Amino acid sequence: MSDETERLRARIVAQEREIANLRGGYVLVRGQLRAALESLQLRQSHAAAAIKRAAIAAEKAAAVVETAASVASELVSEAARETKALSQAAAAAVAVKQVATEAKAKVAEVVKAEKEAAEAAESGFAALEEQHQVTGTMLRTAIELAAAIAVDSIKLRDALEEYVNPSNK
Repeated sequence: MSDETERLRARIVAQEREIANLRGGYVLVRGQLRAALESLQLRQSHAAAAIKRAAIAAEKAAAVVETAASVASELVSEAARETKALSQAAAAAVAVKQVATEAKAKVAEVVKAEKEAAEAAESGFAALEEQHQVTGTMLRTAIELAAAIAVDSIKLRDALEEYVNPSNK
């Protein structure tokens, strides 16, 4: 009788320890999930800010190119009066055109990078959301298991008490 009582008590202690471990694991996973979500939101915010800055820089570069093209056009008109000035203006216009072409290519790269960053952020957020759902399912299962173990522990404790101290029913 004493051995059986000790085994039952040992089993109760083991189940209580397992419940405590499950609770600790739940708290740890929940904290990691919260940290991952916060990190993703921060990265998404930084990416959006970087994209906005790149777009503004591209707009400013386009404006500078447009101004340079306007200046070059004025130089060409003025240089038409003189042959030497005309050849210099033509060279400037060619250089401006090359700069404008390069700026246009850079703007296209910035736009492409902006789209890729947005797609990557959306993909990452979707993956994190899916991970969150899977983790939530696992946590619910762990909680249900812990509840079942707790109920079994209570039943086992009651049975042990009844066995050790039988009531006069």
